[in-house]
Amino acid sequence: MRLTVCGAFVLGLITPFFFIAGPTGDSIRSFKDLWNLGHVGYFCIAGLLLYNFLHKRKRVESRGSVSTLSFLYILFVGTGIEFLQFGVHGRSPSIEDILRDLLGWGVATIIWLYLVKRKPFGRKGVMLCLLVAAGLFLAVKPLVVSLYDEHAIETQFPVLADFESTSEITRWRSPSQIKLQSNVVRHGQYAARVQLSTRKYSGVSLVYFYENWQSFSTLHFSVYNPEHEPLKLHCRIHDALHRKNGAVYKDRYNTVFTVPFGWNDLAIDLQQVAAAPENRTMEMGHIRGLSLFVVKQPRARSIYLDHIYLER
Repeated sequence: MRLTVCGAFVLGLITPFFFIAGPTGDSIRSFKDLWNLGHVGYFCIAGLLLYNFLHKRKRVESRGSVSTLSFLYILFVGTGIEFLQFGVHGRSPSIEDILRDLLGWGVATIIWLYLVKRKPFGRKGVMLCLLVAAGLFLAVKPLVVSLYDEHAIETQFPVLADFESTSEITRWRSPSQIKLQSNVVRHGQYAARVQLSTRKYSGVSLVYFYENWQSFSTLHFSVYNPEHEPLKLHCRIHDALHRKNGAVYKDRYNTVFTVPFGWNDLAIDLQQVAAAPENRTMEMGHIRGLSLFVVKQPRARSIYLDHIYLER
């Protein structure tokens, strides 16, 4: 009885957080990934409470429908929460969150059937355990990768990205456009091949990095153009205030490079970056984004990026 009351109390405390608080666009990755795992814990507790409730209804349990009813209930509630979140603080329904909800139900099912009720493991039990183990691995993996790369970000700084490990790809928005390769390299063993499309704006943005650039004078990065036709590559840099100021063009640093065939070692004067926003100075201790992109390309192209770093 006490465990049931405690479980219900915990769920009551957690439930509002589906609609308030939570990570923002500027939150670190590990916090976002840990927050997502909350779905698993929440619906594990909910599943155990539901199993306990249905267990007391002997008719339900005698029909062997406890697992089915609990599954349908968790699916219904999880889906309902996702749609109720729509538009709240910019949130939208997520199939990944629903899968995490069902993963929580799977953990609760194993605990209830095979630990509490001590039901013998059969083929179905083994299959359920394998599915839950695989699901937990996939659910926890992003958090492990984030923690590993956040440590790498601190140890590599003032290098922002050198593409020597696959975890570095997770620092970028649109990571599906980036592929590590060793054929065209400027520094180290690998560089990043970036696929550019014909959309109005196509490119990549570095969003997870060490944000304090105050004691540095220059941003360096290398770009390889594999074609003889020069490419106009746009670059933008913004700070933490940029979004609060409406993310307008005049409130950030913008420049364009003409990139000819081959490797191009490019540099940006950070004093110019600091002076770029209109009517204010950019907060160089709180840089939040670096984007490299093209505009209205008539055909798909690719570039290679390597060795993005700050110099004092």
